[in-house]
Amino acid sequence: MKTILVLFLSLGFVNSCTKENIANNTNLDLEGKWLLESASCFCYFDEDLDFSEHTIDFDSSSQKLTITNPESTFFISQAGTFSYTIKDNLITIEGDNGYFYELKDSKLILTRDDNPLIADDELTLIYYKN
Repeated sequence: MKTILVLFLSLGFVNSCTKENIANNTNLDLEGKWLLESASCFCYFDEDLDFSEHTIDFDSSSQKLTITNPESTFFISQAGTFSYTIKDNLITIEGDNGYFYELKDSKLILTRDDNPLIADDELTLIYYKN
């Protein structure tokens, strides 16, 4: 009888850690302002480009992402505020294919979800927390 009780209590504990809780923890890890450190792509940008003018700011309470960058050069999107969703390790930003993300050594690495039918659409962005 005790074994059955322990089994049910264990199952209840395991089920309390839902995917929603995991997603919320992920949102908290991304929360805040991130400054672009480097970009790797098949695109042209000036060698002297000031990456610090390119920021993303996650607000997990409203599921909004604010992108700031100069009008002349942008990577994810032109400046603005967009809705985003997270599923597993894919961030989908309003109207875009999405970006796989990895948090590594206090850096956020975003890699565009590559469309195999489009040549040269690879993009990797590395941000650090402000």
